[in-house]
Amino acid sequence: MKSLDFQSTGIIVALSLGGDVKLEIWTDGSCYKGDSTDAIGDAGSGIVCIDADNDKILFLLGEYIGVESNNYAEYRAIELGLEEVNRRYEVDESFEIEVVSDSKLAVNTLSGNWKTDKPHLREIMARIQEIEADMGVILQYSWVKAHIGIHYNELADYLAYNAARGD
Repeated sequence: MKSLDFQSTGIIVALSLGGDVKLEIWTDGSCYKGDSTDAIGDAGSGIVCIDADNDKILFLLGEYIGVESNNYAEYRAIELGLEEVNRRYEVDESFEIEVVSDSKLAVNTLSGNWKTDKPHLREIMARIQEIEADMGVILQYSWVKAHIGIHYNELADYLAYNAARGD
């Protein structure tokens, strides 16, 4: 039996999972530009990590990332989610990790289907790929349509939206 420890609002909780561990990391980015037509603004990333076999939330995160583009916020959410999983758990080959995002750009570039010529996005992609290599698992990236009521996507959106606004 695999045992995972995680923190939730400062309380240590032990979660026991049998056999292989399947995690889903739901991610979203948000960029608040107000009335501006600029491509960048106050940005935030939101993460919901769940034990997919038991449909239990393991942790939630929202992070203000400064003035950035929405695309950067989407990638940063993925990076932050992977960093947290790697920090909180002893990830090994028994882990299956699926990253779920509503960003077609992030999902397709990280899956190797598309390329980007934006240096700042290529830089964060390289960091994500380095984390993946350090974890020793092959990640699965999945795209979902945004704002259609998919529970964990809406929750990640809420966290990112509020982080971008400093809430």
